[in-house]
Amino acid sequence: MATKLLVIVGPTGVGKSALAMRLARDFEGEIIGADSRQVYRHMSIGTAKPSDADRAEIPHHLVDIIDPDERYSLALFLRDARQSILNAKEVRGRLPLVVGGTGQYVWGLLEGWQVPEVNPNAKLREELQSRVESEGVEGLFEELRHVDPDAADRVDGRNPRRVVRALEVTLSRGGETSERGGIAQKPRKIPPDYDSKVIGLTMERTALYAQIDARVDAQMTEGWLEEVRDLRSRGYGMEHAALSGLGYGELMRHLDGEMALEEAVERIKYRTHRYARQQYNWFRLGDERIRWIEVPVGDAEYAGLVGDVREWLVDGC
Repeated sequence: MATKLLVIVGPTGVGKSALAMRLARDFEGEIIGADSRQVYRHMSIGTAKPSDADRAEIPHHLVDIIDPDERYSLALFLRDARQSILNAKEVRGRLPLVVGGTGQYVWGLLEGWQVPEVNPNAKLREELQSRVESEGVEGLFEELRHVDPDAADRVDGRNPRRVVRALEVTLSRGGETSERGGIAQKPRKIPPDYDSKVIGLTMERTALYAQIDARVDAQMTEGWLEEVRDLRSRGYGMEHAALSGLGYGELMRHLDGEMALEEAVERIKYRTHRYARQQYNWFRLGDERIRWIEVPVGDAEYAGLVGDVREWLVDGC
C-alpha cells in the first residue's frame, strides 16, 4: 500500500508552519522540513525555524542537522527525507507531513528524482573561478543556461559562487560545455510509492509583501543581527554557502561597515519579495496537483480542509 504523504507548500512568509502544526495535531503527524536553510544550526531567527515549543510538541525532522560550513544538497535532502518518511510511517505509525518552500526539494521528492551526490571537484572549480575573474560571471551563467536550463532557472546569475557551483555540478555529472554543443544530463525519475496530497497556501501579493516585511521587522527585534554576530564569532562568514541565504549576507555586510542597518533591512525585504515571486515558478497556481487555499485560513476553510484530508486518508486503505 502506498504511503500517505501530506505536503504543504507556498511562498515564504505565507504561514506554512502554522498550518502544518494544526494538521499535525489533528492527524498525529510528524513534520519533515523541505527548506534548504533550516537544515543549518545556529541560524534560527533568520530562517524562521519552528519554535522550541513547536518542536517539543510535534516531532520535526531535517532541522538543525548540519553546521553552516558543511555542504547540503538536493541529493542529501532526498536521502534524508525518504528515510524520515519511512521512519515516521513504518516505525512510529504517524502521518508524515512535508512542509517547505524549496521547490526543487519538494518536486524532487514527489516525482522520484534520482540524483547522485556529486563530490566537489576542486580542479574544475578552480578553473571556473579563474574564468569568472577573467571573463566575468555573465559568460559562465550563459554557459550554464545552455547546458542545464533548469539549473540556471534556480540560480542567481549575478552570484559568482552559485553559478560556479551549479556549473561544476552539471559538468561533473556529464554535461558538456557549450563549445562542444553538449547538454547536461537531467535527473532520472522513478515514481515513488507515495499517495501524496499537496496543499498550497497563497495570499494576495500586496498582503503577502506586507506580511513578509512585518516578519523581517519582528526577526530584527528578536535578535537576528545578534545571531549573525554569533555566527561570525564561531568563524562562519560569507565564504560559507549557508550564509548566502536571505538576509545573512546583508547583515554581514552591515557588520563590515559596508551599509547602514536600515539599508540592509530594506534590501532583505526586497530580496524576500523577489524570492516569493520565484517560488511561484515552482508552485504554480494553475498546477492541478496542488489544492490551493487562500490565506488567512478561517475556521470554516480549515474544517473543510480537515474533512478533505480525512477522506483522502481513508481512500485506498
